[in-house]
Amino acid sequence: MGLLNCKCESQEDSTILVESLGKQKLSKNPSGSSESYIPPKFSNSIPDHVEEISHIVKQVWDSLGRFKYDKQDEEEIDEWKTFKQDDGRYIGESISYKPQGRGIKIYNDGSIIEGHWHDGSLFGRGRMIYTNGDYFIGNFHNGKIDGEGILYGHNGEKYDGQWINSKQEGNGKEQWPDGSEYIGEFKDGVKCGKGSFWWSDGNIYQGEFIDNIIQGFGKYEWSDGRRYEGFWVDGKMHGKGTFYWPDGRVYEGEFFNDLKHGQGKLTWPDGKIYTGGWYNGKKHGIGNMSVNSTTAKKGEWKSGIRIKWINV
Repeated sequence: MGLLNCKCESQEDSTILVESLGKQKLSKNPSGSSESYIPPKFSNSIPDHVEEISHIVKQVWDSLGRFKYDKQDEEEIDEWKTFKQDDGRYIGESISYKPQGRGIKIYNDGSIIEGHWHDGSLFGRGRMIYTNGDYFIGNFHNGKIDGEGILYGHNGEKYDGQWINSKQEGNGKEQWPDGSEYIGEFKDGVKCGKGSFWWSDGNIYQGEFIDNIIQGFGKYEWSDGRRYEGFWVDGKMHGKGTFYWPDGRVYEGEFFNDLKHGQGKLTWPDGKIYTGGWYNGKKHGIGNMSVNSTTAKKGEWKSGIRIKWINV
């Protein structure tokens, strides 16, 4: 989490929340097995005597209902077994104690993954339920999330978009229970690239992100009418940009750590203009004051207070 505080004219702004939803843990590589035979016909359910599944996961599984397999999977192998592997227990169709066809894997930590298996790994559409109550429904390739899919957070968060190697990658949408929403690009599991973020209080940012942080060029609009267009570093206005107030004032120039800092021009709606130095958000150094771009006076300021006029 990072704070975006607009300190222009001593006004504060809201917190920016840009966090990933959950941790993906689909890199398990099963090896070794011990079997326990269960009668034929895959029932797509968890046997009552299976104790490895966590209580939270079982609650989520019961609320979602049985996983719906694609039609092309319905006529596959009828015989199914349950057997132990190093990282958990498999229940479903198999060949030579290797998952093959429809089945459910219960990991040692109590999480489960289900779908269509090929040569021991999940391929195609599947479902994963995590021990914290998060669950994923979407596409898998070689046992990892890959392609399109939706991750539902146990607190009401949701990510709908593209994945590669069990991480958010490409275009996607994140939503939060309070109404906040992000639509844009992801890389290696975090917001990275161009995107738009809407906060529940009405604030909007459109621009660039790096590692879940506002960074690069972008536009931020506050719900009270203020607006900034320019460069950002680490979630703060930094570099060249333009800030607009709802009363008509406009600042064009340099920012440092969310403050007017460096060289810049502040224009008032009555035509008054200050052009010159700024330090920590206040007029500082040599500058020029003019009215309607006609009458100009040169002066010196310190921490926002004019020290003297300079005769030219």
